[in-house]
Amino acid sequence: MTKKTLEVTLLGESYKLVTDDSDEHVLHAARLVDTLIHDIEYSGVKDQKKATILAALQLASKLIKLEQNYSTMHGDLDHMHSWIEHQVVKLSEIF
Repeated sequence: MTKKTLEVTLLGESYKLVTDDSDEHVLHAARLVDTLIHDIEYSGVKDQKKATILAALQLASKLIKLEQNYSTMHGDLDHMHSWIEHQVVKLSEIF
């Protein structure tokens, strides 16, 4: 894809981003971050910098969990693939 500049608003401030992701993807990500920061502020964290850092930590934690789940699923799929190949070999020996 071609890089383009896209403007998003976070916490009432405008940011220009250079991206090759779709506009929809980038705007969705910006809304997610903005909403998360506002939710943290609403929960009682009034310092915007702290709320932003807490939002980043939450998102990083979710990313790590997703990466771990992906790795586990990938390993499971490799194991299943090996088992299926073994079963195919056994069946081919029968027929």
